[in-house]
Amino acid sequence: VFARWISARVADDAAFGPITPFEVLALCAFSADGALFPLPLTAAEKRDHHFARELASRGDIRADELPAPLCELLTVYGGLGEAAQTALKKAFLAEYWISAAPTADVEEGYRTFAGTVANLAAHFSWLAQALAACASALGMDHAGVEAVSLIAARLPDGVLPFFFNDAATTEIYTLPLHDALPICGCGRDGEC
Repeated sequence: VFARWISARVADDAAFGPITPFEVLALCAFSADGALFPLPLTAAEKRDHHFARELASRGDIRADELPAPLCELLTVYGGLGEAAQTALKKAFLAEYWISAAPTADVEEGYRTFAGTVANLAAHFSWLAQALAACASALGMDHAGVEAVSLIAARLPDGVLPFFFNDAATTEIYTLPLHDALPICGCGRDGEC
């Protein structure tokens, strides 16, 4: 899956636009190693084809505009089977994890615990790191490799990097949005 996607990106990257978190996370989810992470569908998710509907309703994802093999995986005539639905659940869950959503919303939205989500994200992080390494070795441009690497770096903690500039130096900080907000100032007595 990874090699075919990289080949399509290297051959005609301009045709597909920038690499998105969903694209990388879907690749991880549909890979053989991504399928090994146990995150079953609930009975309601199976019955309602919930994740296929979510994919169809998202305006920012057009399967026909994604590079192969994602386009082929997401445009199955006759509907997506259970394995594809499970892969979509994993991709959407990991994407939500690295968004600015609070942990409680992630847990409630996908009916799972934060520990399970963190384990999935860690699993996908090493897969995305492997994807970045393969992409570099197979000739993907530096910007594409960096985009995949940044997504891999965000996954373990569900953090968004932000940049702080001062006159002396530029330093990179990470803000763990899931559990650190709201941030409050503490007084001298240690109480917030």
